[in-house]
Amino acid sequence: MLFLAGLMGMMIVGSVAVLSIAPGEDGPDPDDIDAPTSADEAQPTGSDHGLLEAAAQQLVLTDEGGIMTAGSPDADVLTGTDVTDHLSGGDGSDTILGGAGDDSLEGEDDADRIEAGSGNDTAHGGAGDDLLSGEEGDDSLFGHDGSDTLSGGDGADTLEGGLGDDWLSGDEGSDALHGREGNDTLSGGLGIDTLFGGDGDDLVSGTSMRGIDDGSDFVNGGAGQDVLVLGDGDTGHGGDGADSFLTGYWMQAGGAEIADFDSTADRMIVVYDEADGPPNDLTYTADPDDEGSVLLRAEDQVLARFAAATAPALGDIILMSASEAESFAI
Repeated sequence: MLFLAGLMGMMIVGSVAVLSIAPGEDGPDPDDIDAPTSADEAQPTGSDHGLLEAAAQQLVLTDEGGIMTAGSPDADVLTGTDVTDHLSGGDGSDTILGGAGDDSLEGEDDADRIEAGSGNDTAHGGAGDDLLSGEEGDDSLFGHDGSDTLSGGDGADTLEGGLGDDWLSGDEGSDALHGREGNDTLSGGLGIDTLFGGDGDDLVSGTSMRGIDDGSDFVNGGAGQDVLVLGDGDTGHGGDGADSFLTGYWMQAGGAEIADFDSTADRMIVVYDEADGPPNDLTYTADPDDEGSVLLRAEDQVLARFAAATAPALGDIILMSASEAESFAI
């Protein structure tokens, strides 16, 4: 049976006994506690009982069974077990560590830090500028209000930023990222990722400018003036607004597909490595796999594929050094 410090009284939650102690008081020696064997033996008395509503404290939960618990109004540290836990921080800037198991974790108010641990976890940041890390497993992370930082870790993860200017990174695995409202930064990482910026002026990257990627990603800016950084095999949709599409020296194979280029509003940017200098010549060639498409090439390197009717004029394509592009895309 598991005992936790809180306010006063004792209650049973499933197979978990919760012992509550007034703030400022010393808890009993665990060796002196006789655990109740039924809910009738553990009824709280009066109005002084509560579940973990004392002042800020560290709560460490054993792995005897999954637990459900809430933090205090202050800054708590909640540590989960090796099985399925339900941890809620409440008010205050909390730290929630899920541990192993498929956990449900909620930061609620203020700026919280949630590390989901191994397992297929679900984490909600709530209000405040939260830091959520999925770590191992196929996780679902939701930032909600505030400018949040979400990192998927290993596995096929789902990340949603919510309100605010959020930073989302899928890391390894085939992930789905949605920035929603705000000026968000999305990076798919390794794997075959789906990235959707949502409303706002977003930076949406299917690859890094150093070509660190191994998947064919679907990259959509959504509404707003977005910047899309595309790698080999990626498909880019700018969405509504005047968008910028970046390809360049990191391309190794067949280039990226640019599906909705608007030559009246969008910009096509080709990034070059300063060590090599700008390409001598940009050209279009027919796409051997699609007679309605053309391939943009820098010498022998395929950078992008366009519908022939919407491809930008060669003179309108912007050449930009890697250092300029790094600053432009930040």
